[in-house]
Amino acid sequence: MTISIPNDKLCEIKGVIEKLLTKKTITRKKLESIIGKLSYIADCIRSARLFIARLLALLRTVSHKGHHINLNGESKKDLKWFLKFMTRFNGKTTIPEHIWTKPDQLIQTDASLSGIGGIFYNSCITEYFHCDIHTSWSGHHISVYELLAVLISFKVWGKKLQNKRIVLQCDNSSSVSLLNTETVSDEWLSLRRKARSVLKAAFRPGTFKNLRTQLNTYLLFCEKFCRSAFPVDQETLCGYVCFLSDNFKNSGSVRNYLSGVKTWAILLNFDTEEFNSPSLRLTLSGIDKLNANVPNIKLPFEPYHLNCMFEVLDMTSVQDAVMWAVIMISFYAMLRKSQFANNSRTTFNPKEQLTRGDIQITEEGLIIDIQWSKTSQKHKKYSPYSS
Repeated sequence: MTISIPNDKLCEIKGVIEKLLTKKTITRKKLESIIGKLSYIADCIRSARLFIARLLALLRTVSHKGHHINLNGESKKDLKWFLKFMTRFNGKTTIPEHIWTKPDQLIQTDASLSGIGGIFYNSCITEYFHCDIHTSWSGHHISVYELLAVLISFKVWGKKLQNKRIVLQCDNSSSVSLLNTETVSDEWLSLRRKARSVLKAAFRPGTFKNLRTQLNTYLLFCEKFCRSAFPVDQETLCGYVCFLSDNFKNSGSVRNYLSGVKTWAILLNFDTEEFNSPSLRLTLSGIDKLNANVPNIKLPFEPYHLNCMFEVLDMTSVQDAVMWAVIMISFYAMLRKSQFANNSRTTFNPKEQLTRGDIQITEEGLIIDIQWSKTSQKHKKYSPYSS
């Protein structure tokens, strides 16, 4: 006896997922609705609950139903899994057809931080596999390697396991729990996921956008010259520095892009020792000498310039008086242009641009409450005092 989802329901959910994959953000309310639909079909689709877990984790990043959530690459991969497999895996047996007496085959797997292996037993022969863990896969939790060993064993002996009773023996409790319950219960894995999100939160949106640009540039370089991007090696880094020096006049920009690659190596948990190699330091020193560039330094804005502006303004004109007030406040409060002026009415943001409610008049002078500052990235509020 089996239970399955009707085809019309599958088509409906498929359309919802395809539409969602075209978007970059979604509100919490809509994501809750989609997770509800996926949870409904998960009762009849094998392994589906495992691919809802990261969507639930994404849901917990915001509290208000109207807040928007960025759909990251991991969540879209899970949604694509539903598109590919929900029709193929539709249907679960509710009452077993046979009572198990003993298994037809036995598989044992094990893993360490340096290698993985497995043994396959049946009535005729015994087979095994083993392999070392490549350096590009180093740094993961042991549970990842245990599950990798299970995956490879089914890939190697999958055809021999069809319509057979199988017992899989694994000595890692987290992996066993995941395979039996289709949920991740290991607290350390959860902490590792949280650590990655906290690490990303260290960068402001503008900084992270620059990091993406720097990563794309490096990946395009590696693709053009058929080099392995990660883990980095000394020869690739020196070549990348020379490649950048042909496109940037300022050697500081070269160092900035190289620093971006190092940051991504840290985020991806790769070794960064090659960034301290003597060869790379000498290459950067040579670029500094060959690409000597005098930066274009902006001249200071002084009270003399204020006097020049005041002389051409008519204080009897309301428009000129308002302009003078804006100039004085922006000068003494040391504001950036984006904090007191916007490009158009539609782009005005009261959380970033100064409003009349942010200025208080007291007997001693003015108190200006700056809501947003590019240089204050930890949400600390400062109230410059002007008299």
